[in-house]
Amino acid sequence: MHRSITHLRKLGEAALTTWGRFRELFNPLDSLVGFYLFQLPPNFSCSPENLSRVESFHSRVGLGPRMAVEFRHKTASGSLQLGEPRALD
Repeated sequence: MHRSITHLRKLGEAALTTWGRFRELFNPLDSLVGFYLFQLPPNFSCSPENLSRVESFHSRVGLGPRMAVEFRHKTASGSLQLGEPRALD
């Protein structure tokens, strides 16, 4: 996913507008895409506030299980057990 969604807008309200434009442009290819990877910036910790932000973004983008999130902050290693996917409800 483009870094303006994950790094600059950090999955906030403004990121939803950017996502909408991206989704519209790539809609003809959507059936060919297995998942969309949102690689978060290294300074995006696994704080309760940030996890809530991810879950809120997930519930609003309409991707369901096709949204993959990669945390790169060191707090992710203990709380999310890297290598084992965690489903967003």
